[in-house]
Amino acid sequence: MNTHAPVSVSDSGSRLDNAPADHGRGSTILRLQDRPTIGKAPLDGRLMPLGRRGGTGILQDPTWALPAVSVATIWQNLGFTFILMSAALQSIPDELLEAARVDGATAWRRFRQVTLPLLSPTVFFATVIGAISAFQAFGQIDLLTEGGPLDHTRVLTYYLYTAAFKSSNDGLAAVLAVALFGITLVLTLVQLRLVERRVFYAR
Repeated sequence: MNTHAPVSVSDSGSRLDNAPADHGRGSTILRLQDRPTIGKAPLDGRLMPLGRRGGTGILQDPTWALPAVSVATIWQNLGFTFILMSAALQSIPDELLEAARVDGATAWRRFRQVTLPLLSPTVFFATVIGAISAFQAFGQIDLLTEGGPLDHTRVLTYYLYTAAFKSSNDGLAAVLAVALFGITLVLTLVQLRLVERRVFYAR
């Protein structure tokens, strides 16, 4: 029988101080959402050499907010990249690796001269998709920082959102949308021009 009292998001802030310590995993997540600086005190001394200022959480620190969101974004996209690389590794013929091993190639040479060239199309695809996704980052910024602190995480996509839906400045939002499309297009063309020449397509 579950004896845990339900805690809704709307009244979680008022119940945090009076909630028992054994409410379970759900209330712990609510505590961390409402109090992002919980548990930071023991780490302040260790993080001071990295630029942390005592009394502020990472997401409230202008120096560390954007790197923290970047790490969260990398972690968010890591699973997709892992699936791509895993599928590409499984598609490499065992005969090629076995032939290189018979010819006396070391593990490093097999990776550099056999595995890596055959992985290059997948690496190139993941790089292009990752760059495009980075310019489209919105959800994690909206959830974690809402563009703060001091606009240090207000990237172009979030700036477009605030201009269109919060400031009702449709003209600025349209210009930002065209700029975002242009930057993404130019970056993709540069990658296709400079990086694709190093991609090995097996025939």
